[in-house]
Amino acid sequence: MTSVLNDIDFESSVKKRLGMYIGNDHVLGLFTGLISDCIDICKTEEIRFTIRILADNQFSLGVFSEKNITPFVDGFHQSVSLGNMLFHVLKIVSKVFEIKHINENEVLVNFELDTSIVNNTSIDYHELCEKVMLLAILHRNAEIITKDLRRRFNNENYFHFPLGVFYLLDRLVKKDLCKPVFKVRYDGFIQETHYQIGIVYCTHWSPKPTILSFANENNTTRGGSLVNGILDGLTSGYRLYAKNNGLTDLTIAKKEVYNGLILVCAVKGEDFVYSGSYFKETLENDEVKSQAKKLVAKLAYDGLMENKEFANDFILRFNKKT
Repeated sequence: MTSVLNDIDFESSVKKRLGMYIGNDHVLGLFTGLISDCIDICKTEEIRFTIRILADNQFSLGVFSEKNITPFVDGFHQSVSLGNMLFHVLKIVSKVFEIKHINENEVLVNFELDTSIVNNTSIDYHELCEKVMLLAILHRNAEIITKDLRRRFNNENYFHFPLGVFYLLDRLVKKDLCKPVFKVRYDGFIQETHYQIGIVYCTHWSPKPTILSFANENNTTRGGSLVNGILDGLTSGYRLYAKNNGLTDLTIAKKEVYNGLILVCAVKGEDFVYSGSYFKETLENDEVKSQAKKLVAKLAYDGLMENKEFANDFILRFNKKT
């Protein structure tokens, strides 16, 4: 959606209610929001971003790509629309603002904030790194460099995660010191919607699941359509395996499928609806739930059929009928 907003009313609204546009993260919200908007408006993740903290209230965002980054630069000059609000928010809240063209592939956005509008211009560098790390994981083809030049000993970090959310899955498995006995990964598109789904069950049985889910850039901490679709799919796949392999004394309910599950999943698509107030804690999308269920049911069933030497023992994790 790119409907044009009234520039004067927009500027007044930003100055009065800045939190509506950048949240409570102040400068961090500006940086992460600009990176997200740049990826969105340039329609590519193949961009290297460099965040520089030059002084307590002097900042720079570098954008480099072999792809076309002209839409990012144009975003600062076009009329305000719902699709490029943060470009104009940055200009409104900046006392000093400059776009510097290094070459056709690289630009620098230098700014100093107006402290009468932004009352907190300080950045906790470690908090910045935490937020940037997750952003880089969710945009696996992007590179993000952070540099803190405020102190005698400078800090610099590089974030790039080609595995996407599978990096988080691998880290959870290592942290849990578990040996996976059943694992499924899917990384691909269903129509225009992109899924990354990683499922692991380990050698030791534990009733406590570990589940991380993301929808676009939102950490859907309460799950919703994607997680529910995956759980329904696992349940259907396991039931089909039990039925087709003569394990008729097994009952497999969704609550049992949770047992010992490590699940990390992400979905990217258009026009998602969320619930859970401002924080978008739950994804609400029937199509995602349906697609995930169908996909995971097949993955779970095929995964067991291809490894029948352990499949029967694995399926006994689930309760027998009484």
